[in-house]
Amino acid sequence: MDDNLINVADMIVSILMSLVPVDTGNLKTTIGYDITNDNEIIINVGGIEAPYAVLVNEGRTDRPLSPREQANKGWIERALQQATEIISQYQGGVAISYV
Repeated sequence: MDDNLINVADMIVSILMSLVPVDTGNLKTTIGYDITNDNEIIINVGGIEAPYAVLVNEGRTDRPLSPREQANKGWIERALQQATEIISQYQGGVAISYV
Protein backbone atom coordinates (compact mmCIF):
# COMPACT_ATOMS: atom_id res chain seq x y z
CA MET A 1 0.00 0.00 0.00
CA ASP A 2 1.27 3.44 -0.92
CA ASP A 3 2.42 5.43 2.13
CA ASN A 4 1.34 8.64 0.40
CA LEU A 5 -2.22 7.30 0.14
CA ILE A 6 -2.21 6.47 3.84
CA ASN A 7 -0.94 9.98 4.64
CA VAL A 8 -3.76 11.51 2.58
CA ALA A 9 -6.36 9.30 4.28
CA ASP A 10 -4.98 10.15 7.72
CA MET A 11 -5.10 13.85 6.89
CA ILE A 12 -8.72 13.69 5.70
CA VAL A 13 -9.74 11.78 8.83
CA SER A 14 -7.86 14.27 10.99
CA ILE A 15 -9.76 17.20 9.47
CA LEU A 16 -13.08 15.37 9.88
CA MET A 17 -12.21 14.66 13.52
CA SER A 18 -11.44 18.33 14.12
CA LEU A 19 -14.79 19.50 12.69
CA VAL A 20 -17.17 16.74 13.81
CA PRO A 21 -20.02 18.04 16.00
CA VAL A 22 -19.62 16.51 19.45
CA ASP A 23 -22.43 15.81 21.88
CA THR A 24 -21.58 12.41 23.36
CA GLY A 25 -18.55 11.76 21.15
CA ASN A 26 -20.14 8.69 19.56
CA LEU A 27 -20.14 10.13 16.03
CA LYS A 28 -16.44 10.95 16.30
CA THR A 29 -15.59 7.31 17.07
CA THR A 30 -17.14 6.19 13.76
CA ILE A 31 -14.80 8.18 11.53
CA GLY A 32 -12.28 6.05 9.67
CA TYR A 33 -11.16 4.92 6.24
CA ASP A 34 -10.54 1.93 4.00
CA ILE A 35 -8.19 1.78 1.04
CA THR A 36 -9.26 -0.45 -1.84
CA ASN A 37 -7.08 -2.47 -4.19
CA ASP A 38 -7.72 0.24 -6.79
CA ASN A 39 -6.00 2.79 -4.52
CA GLU A 40 -9.28 4.48 -3.64
CA ILE A 41 -9.76 5.96 -0.19
CA ILE A 42 -13.21 5.31 1.24
CA ILE A 43 -13.98 7.56 4.20
CA ASN A 44 -16.49 6.14 6.69
CA VAL A 45 -18.67 8.31 8.95
CA GLY A 46 -21.63 7.06 10.98
CA GLY A 47 -22.66 3.56 10.02
CA ILE A 48 -24.50 1.26 12.40
CA GLU A 49 -23.01 2.95 15.46
CA ALA A 50 -24.24 6.42 14.46
CA PRO A 51 -27.03 6.20 11.87
CA TYR A 52 -27.91 9.82 12.65
CA ALA A 53 -24.71 11.04 10.94
CA VAL A 54 -26.61 11.95 7.77
CA LEU A 55 -29.19 13.87 9.80
CA VAL A 56 -26.45 15.84 11.59
CA ASN A 57 -24.73 16.67 8.30
CA GLU A 58 -27.80 17.42 6.17
CA GLY A 59 -30.13 18.81 8.83
CA ARG A 60 -33.65 17.86 9.78
CA THR A 61 -36.58 18.42 7.44
CA ASP A 62 -39.42 17.84 9.90
CA ARG A 63 -38.93 21.13 11.77
CA PRO A 64 -36.82 24.28 11.72
CA LEU A 65 -33.21 23.76 12.73
CA SER A 66 -31.93 25.10 16.03
CA PRO A 67 -28.92 27.43 15.83
CA ARG A 68 -26.66 24.55 16.89
CA GLU A 69 -28.13 22.23 14.24
CA GLN A 70 -27.77 24.95 11.61
CA ALA A 71 -24.09 25.38 12.52
CA ASN A 72 -23.52 21.61 12.19
CA LYS A 73 -25.19 21.38 8.80
CA GLY A 74 -22.67 20.60 6.06
CA TRP A 75 -19.75 19.84 8.38
CA ILE A 76 -18.61 16.92 6.22
CA GLU A 77 -18.55 19.04 3.07
CA ARG A 78 -16.60 21.76 4.91
CA ALA A 79 -14.05 19.19 6.09
CA LEU A 80 -13.66 17.69 2.62
CA GLN A 81 -13.28 21.15 1.10
CA GLN A 82 -10.44 21.90 3.52
CA ALA A 83 -8.84 18.53 2.74
CA THR A 84 -9.16 19.17 -1.00
CA GLU A 85 -7.42 22.53 -0.69
CA ILE A 86 -4.56 21.12 1.37
CA ILE A 87 -4.07 18.05 -0.82
CA SER A 88 -4.17 20.18 -3.97
CA GLN A 89 -1.33 22.32 -2.67
CA TYR A 90 0.87 19.28 -2.06
CA GLN A 91 -0.24 16.92 -4.80
CA GLY A 92 -0.98 19.30 -7.66
CA GLY A 93 -4.67 18.35 -7.85
CA VAL A 94 -7.16 16.02 -6.27
CA ALA A 95 -10.47 14.35 -7.13
CA ILE A 96 -13.04 13.80 -4.41
CA SER A 97 -16.45 12.30 -5.06
CA TYR A 98 -19.40 12.27 -2.68
CA VAL A 99 -21.37 9.05 -2.45
